[in-house]
Amino acid sequence: PEVDTTSFDIKVYMSFFDRLKLRAGNRAFLVNFYNRDTGSPALCVQETAFDMDKFVDEIITKRNHYTDSIFDQKKSEYLSKNYQEDVIKRLDRIKENQKKSITRNSALIQYAIDSTKRVRNNLIPEDTPIGYFQYLFFHQMGEQFALFWHAYYGEKTVLCDKKDIEYYLSYYKERKGYFYYDENKIRDMMV
Repeated sequence: PEVDTTSFDIKVYMSFFDRLKLRAGNRAFLVNFYNRDTGSPALCVQETAFDMDKFVDEIITKRNHYTDSIFDQKKSEYLSKNYQEDVIKRLDRIKENQKKSITRNSALIQYAIDSTKRVRNNLIPEDTPIGYFQYLFFHQMGEQFALFWHAYYGEKTVLCDKKDIEYYLSYYKERKGYFYYDENKIRDMMV
């Protein structure tokens, strides 16, 4: 349930938005923002002079120090209360497993959480109707691909004609218990 970053080429993806360009000095890249029950890609920018490896190393080091601190405090408490050796060893294993979960991708997710680092907030549209249309579309739906499970809750769709509107009216009616919608507002689009 994630984008294969070895085969996904962000330059090809961005070429679909040929009337948009990134702010000067930035390059785009993808971060997999997935966990066991939800996920989607995050399209981010990085200043060309920014040292991403250094950033990742700093995040991993900081998180590992934090993990060590928490678990070492707990271990001291266990030792002072004379817990059994197997309980203390289990705590050590949990700590090591926790540290293994702090990966390059988890550090990149920390980077991607900052909305100023997202591609959609670093685009300049061509000063044409198509440029502004692409900008609106990308801002609203540019990351609406490779969605996993609960990420579909935020899925959006472009309605192009009355058939699309009729389809969604029927779709929502059949699933009333799962969706909140205002039928009158949808019908108003048919005018």
